[in-house]
Amino acid sequence: MTEPGHLPTAAVGSVSVAAPPRKRRRPALSCEQCRRRKIKCDRTYPCGQCLQSKTASCTYSPDSVLGIGHVNRSGIQKLRHGVQEPMGESTLSRRAKEDGRPMPNRTRATLAEDPNSASNDQQSSNTTSPKGPNSSDDCRTSLSSPATDPIQERVTEDNNRELLSRILEKLSTSKASENSSTVQREEFKFSLEQKDQVRGTVSKTRFFGQSHWMYSFGAFDQISCMSINPENNTPDLNDNLKGSDVFRLLEECKAISRAAKATPHNLYLLNPHFRESVPSRDICDKLVACYLRTSESIYRILHIPSFQREYNQYWLNPAGTGSPFIIKLLLVMSIGAIFYQEPDAARWRGQALQWLYAAQSWISTPFEKKRLHISGLQIHCLILIARLDNGVAGDLVWNSAGALVRMAFQMGYHRDPKFLPNMSPLHAELRRRLWASVLELNIQAALDSGMPALISTSDYDTEPPANLDDNDIDEHVTATPDSKPSCVFTQTSLQIRLLSSIKLRLLIVSHSNNIRMEPSYEEVLRISSDLSKSLKENNAFITKVMQLPSQPHKISQMDRNIFDIATRRYLLTLHRPFSARATRDPRFYFSRKMCLDLATTFLTYPSTNESEPPRPDGHDDDYTCMTIIRGGFCKGLIVHACMVIFSEILAQLDEETTFTDQSRVAREPLKQLLRDTITLLAKRVEVAENNVKGHLFISVILAQIDALEIGANPEQHILEAGRKSVATCLELLKRRVPQRVSAGDYDRHVEDGTSPDGIGVEVPEVQDPRMDFTMDDWNMDFNLPESWLMSGWEDNQPWGLQI
Repeated sequence: MTEPGHLPTAAVGSVSVAAPPRKRRRPALSCEQCRRRKIKCDRTYPCGQCLQSKTASCTYSPDSVLGIGHVNRSGIQKLRHGVQEPMGESTLSRRAKEDGRPMPNRTRATLAEDPNSASNDQQSSNTTSPKGPNSSDDCRTSLSSPATDPIQERVTEDNNRELLSRILEKLSTSKASENSSTVQREEFKFSLEQKDQVRGTVSKTRFFGQSHWMYSFGAFDQISCMSINPENNTPDLNDNLKGSDVFRLLEECKAISRAAKATPHNLYLLNPHFRESVPSRDICDKLVACYLRTSESIYRILHIPSFQREYNQYWLNPAGTGSPFIIKLLLVMSIGAIFYQEPDAARWRGQALQWLYAAQSWISTPFEKKRLHISGLQIHCLILIARLDNGVAGDLVWNSAGALVRMAFQMGYHRDPKFLPNMSPLHAELRRRLWASVLELNIQAALDSGMPALISTSDYDTEPPANLDDNDIDEHVTATPDSKPSCVFTQTSLQIRLLSSIKLRLLIVSHSNNIRMEPSYEEVLRISSDLSKSLKENNAFITKVMQLPSQPHKISQMDRNIFDIATRRYLLTLHRPFSARATRDPRFYFSRKMCLDLATTFLTYPSTNESEPPRPDGHDDDYTCMTIIRGGFCKGLIVHACMVIFSEILAQLDEETTFTDQSRVAREPLKQLLRDTITLLAKRVEVAENNVKGHLFISVILAQIDALEIGANPEQHILEAGRKSVATCLELLKRRVPQRVSAGDYDRHVEDGTSPDGIGVEVPEVQDPRMDFTMDDWNMDFNLPESWLMSGWEDNQPWGLQI
């Protein structure tokens, strides 16, 4: 029998309560000396309390060191590699300021430079040496005293390195993603500090960003007989070619161009009799039809049934029609005039300028409050389109586009109509369409001018227009019709799809014209991929629509081309700076290939498709008319694409070890594109263009390519090609513009401040002046032969790509 109080072992185990699990203690962050003295530690290394009390050592446990987030990383890194940094009072003060920690009131002890130096120990009795955390048997971190044994110090130093390696690994792991991103950005980023240059240039009183087409001249130094003048950063001819016949022929071309611009355009301004300039109804019908057939597909400015109803009412009572509709009609006809191809087409193209100037005067007069209505905003949009199409100050449209955006903001177009009271369905839909047109005009103008768009998607909440035809909604509709599915093509489909990529295109304009820094190449590839995907979806949608036999609305080839250009050319601006570096850095080869593909696409768009009705004999299709006559981005895009092709051909020639017939045949398609462009530019001079330098420039670069392929002297080929080019353009100008004013008379008017448009000058019977402000008329300063090419484009332009 078991005695009381003495239970068997098994019984004891059966009745005993399980021991509670040991709680994990929170690691102490204070140093051991402060913990022992039970005072507050500032957790520095060494801490302020130990320094004030002149404690010989300040020790931390390994858990304490790992738990302190503000360990001086630079000091740890130095200790890790066995480098000791002398730490005097100034050093400690500096590090304390960098870490955001205050210094103690009393002077902290200095740290010896060499812990093994006996002389240092003897010279400074209050000096401690920073060994950093050690990893001895008890895994403690210590600051050894000057009296520590040298052998022990070396062991401590080795242990310090081991522990500090663990600390650095932990810190590196916590910042892995951030460091990886930083390394990638530093690899591809080209900041102003590294490049020491401005991402843009000032020309006279204007600033151009990098999205301006003139930045395409990155290969200018590669053209024989031409080079970049380092004094003014502009192209110039070599001295041995400045006395050639090219200058004499260019002098004659300039005289004829000045005669073409001698029409007194100032007489059209502030014209109170613009009502009288409306032509007969037969001409109006044709010009209006040209506009509705072309421009209204991309920029939805008008509600076509409402406009046609007002148009019919005008012919019933012209005198009773308000001025806003007359101005809209004149602008619609001025845009349609470039597609008009009857025998009297030249007359109405000249008349279109008068209508444009009259509208500009009307919209610019005081009392703007009276024009804060839908018609006023429509007129402002039409003026910008007419200026682009007719080449009137096309590169200054960005200024007017800014006023248009602010006008739309002040009228509340940036807010969706559902937030505004008492809005009819038609009125609401027109506001959405006009806002989309305002955004498109603004971003296109920003890209062309090399300027920021000055707007972001966070500045507005207006929804995209409904996918409806104009006949689906009118002023009698009281309930908003349901939007048709996105797969159904309507008169608004192209505008909706163009608006869907506005965020990406705004981002490209922002990156391209950023005055401080380029985006990383990783970001460029991401944006390019997203925009390319949008282009592919748009192309698939249009291809599907064109294959439907019962489709009520057909897409013309011009609409398809313009729709594609309006999106695709942003890719060229995005990749162009990196493409120029691809010959030196293979990482950017994708951009080089992209730019070449884009350039060839821009120059090889088909002009017609099988669904369009045949044209009368002698009539060009709408797309051909646009490329021959239109100003704006069309002219800059042609030269831009040709420069990309020229740079690619030169790069291929440089990469070849020997010139072979096979490689020459492979380059022939690219050379043919240049020849076709020369033909196109000759047609522009024949019809409306007063500038000959585009034709001259492409002729020169093609001659250099031909000379390099056969191993001949490029200078002779270039000189001969330049002479033939200018002679051809001179003959075309003589046939189109009879010279009725001398160059001297024109210069006199400019110098004495009288009308530069020609006072007392006989106006030509066929008025087609087409003042091309887009490139400052590419005016040529023939009085200064050394700057014949510089003045023809924009003065002080960065002809070499900023790389």
